[in-house]
Amino acid sequence: MELKSITVYLVEDDPDDQYLLKLMLQKDPQFEYRVHCFARLNECLASSDEETPDLILLDLILPDSTGEETLVTVLDNYRHTPVIVLTGVDMGDIGERAVGIGAQDYLRKNELSQTALGQSIRYALERHSLVKELHHRAITDYLTGLLNRSAFIERLDHELAHAERYKHMFAVASIDLDNFKQVNDTLGHGVGDKVLIEFGQILEKCTRRSDTPARFGGDEFVVLLTRLESVDDALDIVAKKHQELIAALDEYVISQVGDKVDLGLSIGVAVYPSDGTSVDQLLIAADKALYKSKRAGKNTFYLTGKA
Repeated sequence: MELKSITVYLVEDDPDDQYLLKLMLQKDPQFEYRVHCFARLNECLASSDEETPDLILLDLILPDSTGEETLVTVLDNYRHTPVIVLTGVDMGDIGERAVGIGAQDYLRKNELSQTALGQSIRYALERHSLVKELHHRAITDYLTGLLNRSAFIERLDHELAHAERYKHMFAVASIDLDNFKQVNDTLGHGVGDKVLIEFGQILEKCTRRSDTPARFGGDEFVVLLTRLESVDDALDIVAKKHQELIAALDEYVISQVGDKVDLGLSIGVAVYPSDGTSVDQLLIAADKALYKSKRAGKNTFYLTGKA
């Protein structure tokens, strides 16, 4: 049976400990390990842009970093990688503190064995995978797979801080499916859910890589539009994307739903900082713009300051 390949960063300055750990990993029957050894923390950090390891075995006492600071630095640079800390005999309760900071586990060097190392690695990988899955569920809309409301608001808050610091412009687009209630009333909620799922996929395909789509609930969607040069730039992007979304939605409705419903798409856009400088202000402004879009006849878009 082919073994699962695991990439390990071994950050350890003692050659004897490096050799012993590599030997133990080679004898592990569960995985095939690709081990990259680093004697200094900076050497490990320099590889952060090259690849993401599956696991990091970290000695906290290195020539260029010592103690808890070593772990904090690694966690900051490898946010999505589980870390097992290696501690010395005379390092007290630093192992327990390391787990409290964010390490998955710790091993005392004087108690190292192939069995203990293998068990610790499997525990770290399984726990990390579980935490990752729980986090994904917490931020994801259960139906469409897009970000949910709370995750989008957190992302928007982050973008606000970034824009305030670097004087960038961005926009929030509030999107609503016109006549969606007709789908549920005429064809049933099962078909309605399929329409929402499909539109979520359409929205994800039509947005730029720098933008963030999300579903707030029902047929209400939002998109964070970043890297804007001006209000006119926002207008051009929204106008183009509105046409793309309409075309894709029409194609799906015609092929899968038929002519029993007349779905449309209304969009309201609020621009930072002219329409608001807080999360609440921008979301309220985008909703007001959406309302104006619907009053204008639906199946259109409205951007504050631009007809």
